[in-house]
Amino acid sequence: MIERRTEYLRSGRQRTETAYGLSSLSAQQATPDRLLELNRGHWEIESAPQAHSKEVHYGLRFCA
Repeated sequence: MIERRTEYLRSGRQRTETAYGLSSLSAQQATPDRLLELNRGHWEIESAPQAHSKEVHYGLRFCA
């Protein structure tokens, strides 16, 4: 379980989101720090500048 808290600076409104995930890692391998590292690494690829340019170039944002 990962809980994300967001605060919108202009309005001051806050939002909390909870994400659940499954893993095939063993309990010894799936420490909280390791799972967080894997999760952040996944989004690192999604937010890379080259990923954004490919999305725009190939129209990937509009796939269903």
